[in-house]
Amino acid sequence: MPIRRKVPQRYRDYYKTLKYMLDGSCLFNRMSDVGGYYYPYILKSYEDKIDIINSPNRILKSIEDYFKDNLLNKEEQILLLELIEGDVKSFGTSRVSDLNKKIDFYKRFSDSPKLDQSLVLEFHKSINAILEIRKVLEEKYWKYLEELKPNPKQSKITENDTMLSFKFKHRLNKDKVQKLNELLISLCLKVELLNEDKTSTEDLLDVLLSQDLMKESTHIYMGCSNVTFRYILDKLKPEFHNLSLSYIEKSNIFFSKGGTKMTSQNLYSSKQSDFAHKEQIDKTFSSFL
Repeated sequence: MPIRRKVPQRYRDYYKTLKYMLDGSCLFNRMSDVGGYYYPYILKSYEDKIDIINSPNRILKSIEDYFKDNLLNKEEQILLLELIEGDVKSFGTSRVSDLNKKIDFYKRFSDSPKLDQSLVLEFHKSINAILEIRKVLEEKYWKYLEELKPNPKQSKITENDTMLSFKFKHRLNKDKVQKLNELLISLCLKVELLNEDKTSTEDLLDVLLSQDLMKESTHIYMGCSNVTFRYILDKLKPEFHNLSLSYIEKSNIFFSKGGTKMTSQNLYSSKQSDFAHKEQIDKTFSSFL
């Protein structure tokens, strides 16, 4: 049995989602015409085969997209990938167990003319396919994890590495910092980014440029909705190394328009593809960054 690591409280929701991605459901479909059980897609057409190579690729691509959607930084991605190691190694276990139970069931009623014994062969094929997918998935998983990890020969831990910071990529470039400041001012004017009775653009700029958020006493109060702020974060992320939803929560600095402390889960659930200020935000960003 793979060793299960304890999941930190703040990452439990992320872990649950990733765990669901690895239970093998993606290979199955509900088919009412064969008794309502969950069978592999292979049963839609007996001539089709489960794609052993592309299935692991799709699973890992879903995980990668999930990381991006949640603005998780590299260290958090590595942590979560290490947490799901056991789930990768046991990929499809429950599905294989279900299929074995169905095989036993069909064998017990092998004399019944109502039971199509060709399904038993399909069950065996499906089990073999799942086991092959697990093998390929584990190989690709380790490669993905190793690519994320820093080279120990090249990396040295410094005091700055242990500080909580969004790490603006151009902090030492005065022109870039000025453009960021102008962008924040414009967003306040056009979409009411901040509650300017409590927070100034200078406050937000200082926080975004801070090298140690744990030493910041400033609180940032939003004037816009969480949906708008989440979209702005997505747009800003390429300019930072660590502008992640979890870092927003960890900083204990950001408060919603309603005055509640922002959490990564609230911001994650606030992601929308279409909302009132989207076009205006896009135009504003195109002018400054």
